[in-house]
Amino acid sequence: MILSGPPDKELSVSVIVTPEDKYPFKIKEVKAQSGYNIRVTLEKDSGSKPNRYVLTVKNTAKAKLKYFDWIIIRTDGSINNEMKIHVTGNIY
Repeated sequence: MILSGPPDKELSVSVIVTPEDKYPFKIKEVKAQSGYNIRVTLEKDSGSKPNRYVLTVKNTAKAKLKYFDWIIIRTDGSINNEMKIHVTGNIY
């Protein structure tokens, strides 16, 4: 995920997380590794089948800088119970 833009604009990126039918899972926890310059939210799409989740990452930095962080997703899945998503911020 890349968040790029001026610090006075709201910068956010959303992705949809959908388990495969043969490898179902539920998300138990989502957090940023450091969380200094981003805020992470997760919403379950209750009307969808299979379970789908909307993961949103928002920039919270108020100064010009570049940063890197990781989103850590923990699931109850039997194959891979942890996923990581790299986040890059370019606030100019």
